[in-house]
Amino acid sequence: MSEEEVKQQLRAFIVKTSGYTSEVALANDLLVCVEHLRGTPHEVENLLPGVFRDVNSIFANFFSETSR
Repeated sequence: MSEEEVKQQLRAFIVKTSGYTSEVALANDLLVCVEHLRGTPHEVENLLPGVFRDVNSIFANFFSETSR
């Protein structure tokens, strides 16, 4: 999947779930979405502050070559 395709799917997920009232619930579901797009699980203990700041941050932290 290309960088733009990943970002489009992340944006669509965020828009679809924008009614969340809890940042924790959104972060949990974002992690599930990221794992689905990557095809691999991610250890919650390894998450750093700011990884879900915006679509570019999500891509950089989970999909760039240096994040694998």
